[in-house]
Amino acid sequence: MSTDDPVRTGPDAPPAKRSGGGLDSKSVAAGLVAMLIIVFAATNTQKVKINFVVASTHASLIVVIAISVVLGILLAATMARRKRRRKRASA
Repeated sequence: MSTDDPVRTGPDAPPAKRSGGGLDSKSVAAGLVAMLIIVFAATNTQKVKINFVVASTHASLIVVIAISVVLGILLAATMARRKRRRKRASA
């Protein structure tokens, strides 16, 4: 059967490929990074002054860390999506 053949279904179809059931290295690394961020944020609970261009405020450092992490994840996901779109458009 060539790679252009449609996928066969039914009782005579070959068994579906299954993953090994274990965790891949990216999942383990992401879990470890998440745990480090949680521990880091939880140990930094003091209040800090945040200076914006036109104003300033006080907030708990754990909130500042959490917002920074969320913004970093959103930025990374946006950049990855843009890269995939450009790659598809040029292909």
